[in-house]
Amino acid sequence: MFSAFATQGLATKEKGKFTREELAPLAKVNVESLKEYDYFTYATADGKKTPLSDPLPDYWLDFNDSILTLNFTLPFKKPVKAKELKIDVYDPAIFVDFEWAKTDPVKVDNFPHGCKADVVLPREMTYAEGKALSMIPADQTNTTMAWGAMFAHKILVHCP
Repeated sequence: MFSAFATQGLATKEKGKFTREELAPLAKVNVESLKEYDYFTYATADGKKTPLSDPLPDYWLDFNDSILTLNFTLPFKKPVKAKELKIDVYDPAIFVDFEWAKTDPVKVDNFPHGCKADVVLPREMTYAEGKALSMIPADQTNTTMAWGAMFAHKILVHCP
């Protein structure tokens, strides 16, 4: 629904298709809006919070099969050396949906020898969890359970 809403009324050369250039102003608004939410990305190195920088300026939006996909690189503020690096991607309010790319969902530059990266997809929500979530009124945030973190997409890096 967001993709249909966000592209409604956007000027385009070819109906139903958008170029990166046509989507660039929307990509800028999206990236700037995500800052307020820490880009829904939370990193720890050896169990300690590790700060991330703002996205690199090469972000862009794709429009394929009527779906907008925001692509951006979110670097660390400082280089990270750790035996265990964990990156969780989720919305604490469980409003925004995330999906990893089907192929090569994680790309690491200058990967240290012996390190291994794993992608952990979120588990399916149980019927009981879905029912409990549906009981929260729409105008209230749930502060008693970490719903978003329970269904986070994860990148785990282990180094010797």
